[in-house]
Amino acid sequence: MQSAPLLLLFDAESEWVGQNLKRLFAESGQFNLESSSHHNRSEFTLLYEGISLNLKVSPYRFENITNHKIFTNYDFSNAKSVISLSLSEHVSGGERVPPVARSILTAGAYIAKTLGADAVFWT
Repeated sequence: MQSAPLLLLFDAESEWVGQNLKRLFAESGQFNLESSSHHNRSEFTLLYEGISLNLKVSPYRFENITNHKIFTNYDFSNAKSVISLSLSEHVSGGERVPPVARSILTAGAYIAKTLGADAVFWT
């Protein structure tokens, strides 16, 4: 999976985030969530507005963020899990196209608001 331009940080464990994410998409008619691998239950393909996105739920590691200069007062020691959201290889590089960028940001905003993300980073 390529580097994710959108990261959602949570102070909840990744198991809780993953379970609630699956429930969220099961109840929502605007998203289609498919498992990317039978072996890895934390990586998914998310279809939204006709765009294929890679979504990964994982425990937070400080390296998820530190390769970018960030000006924030967010306390990273509170983060326990992260959702990484990126474009699939079919639309790789499409974040430079305004409608594609809007779709990934809208999907991320919906997930962040509904699940209660503590911080959101667009890299």
